[in-house]
Amino acid sequence: MRRVDVVWLFLLGPFVFNFLVFLVVLGYFAAGSYENVGDVIFIYGSAIRIPVMWGFLFFLLRRFRSEGRSFKGVVGLSRGSFLRDVVLGLSVSLLTFLLWNVYMVPWELALPGYSTYFETPVLTFGYLVLVVAVAVTAGVVEEVIWRGYGIPELEGKYRSVGRAVLVSSVVWAVYHVNPFHVGVTLVLGVVYGWFFVRVRRLAPLIVGHFIFNLISFAFPGTLTFLVR
Repeated sequence: MRRVDVVWLFLLGPFVFNFLVFLVVLGYFAAGSYENVGDVIFIYGSAIRIPVMWGFLFFLLRRFRSEGRSFKGVVGLSRGSFLRDVVLGLSVSLLTFLLWNVYMVPWELALPGYSTYFETPVLTFGYLVLVVAVAVTAGVVEEVIWRGYGIPELEGKYRSVGRAVLVSSVVWAVYHVNPFHVGVTLVLGVVYGWFFVRVRRLAPLIVGHFIFNLISFAFPGTLTFLVR
C-alpha cells in the first residue's frame, strides 16, 4: 500500500465509522425509540466510537514503531516540561471555550432559543465516567491522529505546512459528522494545527483538548456564556 493510502486510511477511516454510528443512532431515533437525539448520539454513539478510535490508535502506534518512532516522542512527554504543558494546555482550553462561545452567537441569532439545548445534564456517576472516557479519547487519540501523525505526513505529501494544516483541519472537522460541529472544529483544527507546527509537541494540545471536552460535556452551559 502506498504511503498516501495509509495516510488517508488513518485520517478518513474514523470518519467512516463515525458516520455509520451517526446513521444507526439516527435510525433508532427516527423509529421513536428515544426522546433526545443529542443524548442518544453522545451516550450510545460514544459506546461504539471510543473502542473504534482506540483501535485506530493501536494500529497507528504499531506503524510508529515500525518507523522507529514512539508515542512518547510524538507527544513530547517530558518531566521537565510538565508544568509548562499544563499552563499551555489551560491556555488552549480557554481559547477553545472563547471560540465556541463566539461561534454560538450567529446560531442563536438565526435560531433563537437554540442555546437552551446546552443545558447541564443529570450528572450521574455513569454519565461522568462516560464524559471522562470521551474526553481522554478526544484529547489523546484525535490529537495523535490528526495533528501528531496527520500534519507531518501531509507536509511530506504537499510540501506545504499551511496546506497540511488546512487539509488535516478539514478532515478532522468532517470526522465529527454533526453539521453544527463542523464549522467550529474546522476553525479549531487550524488553531490547533498552527500551534502544533510552532512547538512540534502534542502534550499541551492533549491537555487543552481533554480539559475542554471534560468541562463542556459535563457543563454544556459553558459554551453559551455570550448568548445567555
